[in-house]
Amino acid sequence: MLNADAKSRELKPSYAPDLYTRQEVSEFNWIFKNRKEGVYILAVNKNSSGTYVKGFVESESRKGMYHYVVAFIGQRREIVGGGFCECESRHYYGKPCKHVLSLRNMYEKHKEELDRLAAPYPELRR
Repeated sequence: MLNADAKSRELKPSYAPDLYTRQEVSEFNWIFKNRKEGVYILAVNKNSSGTYVKGFVESESRKGMYHYVVAFIGQRREIVGGGFCECESRHYYGKPCKHVLSLRNMYEKHKEELDRLAAPYPELRR
């Protein structure tokens, strides 16, 4: 029989997210940054279905560390497919986490400027 401490450790899944340091993030060729909000946008790609946004968002719990985040934003500003982030929250709950939402919100806030920098993305055939 396991004691309570051993039981709680056994049931708790372990997950270590991939994090990037500020130095590593600064070495990427990003097209937009908002240091105040901790968001660096690497690429914006558009097609008729929506917009792909890729970037880094600073972790709240680990200052100076960043999560790699990808969001596909549909025509109605919704996040299609839940987005991608390496954080624990996204891993455990499978919903868009605050990092995905931060990236989307930063794109929406600076949409005109970022759309000028956007590269076309190939149409997906179904």
